[in-house]
Amino acid sequence: MSKFIGLNDQEWAVAEPLIPYKWGITFSGKQPLHPRKILNTLIWVLTTGARWCDVPVGDQWASRACAHKYLGKWKENGVLERVLTALEEICIEWKMIDLTRLAIDGFFSPGKGGGEKVDHGYKGKGLTTHLLVDGLGQPLKTTSTGASGDERKEVIPLLKKNQRMVKTNHFSRNNADRRSR
Repeated sequence: MSKFIGLNDQEWAVAEPLIPYKWGITFSGKQPLHPRKILNTLIWVLTTGARWCDVPVGDQWASRACAHKYLGKWKENGVLERVLTALEEICIEWKMIDLTRLAIDGFFSPGKGGGEKVDHGYKGKGLTTHLLVDGLGQPLKTTSTGASGDERKEVIPLLKKNQRMVKTNHFSRNNADRRSR
């Protein structure tokens, strides 16, 4: 898997029409940051799983504070989902995502402070995260549940959410049931 260094011009051409932005001076007196830099930073964080404090610095990246602010805004109004879905489709078309083999794995994260989905399981208090990856090991989708549930039961719902990939891969429910035992 190669290192993500930012969207190329073809990828940006797919994403740009889906991102509403205005140029000019804002009420705070600052010019807004170009959304390509924000999207580059968000994709870098989402694909590497790195901490926000580790966001790269350079001309093609936004600051971590700016990217984090836009993550919330774009997630709330559906922009992030539309952009990521469009980029995923074009990457599948360009054979940048290998759907010949999919894998799902779950991992536990302690949740000491609490939160919406944090609960007690046999591993302790926390969350279980389930990750769907392609044949190259690139993360495609993720979901999280409370730690008290059976993580094997989360395989089918994750596959159901991603039917297009599953159908492309000819991955049947019977195979998923067998592998989750």
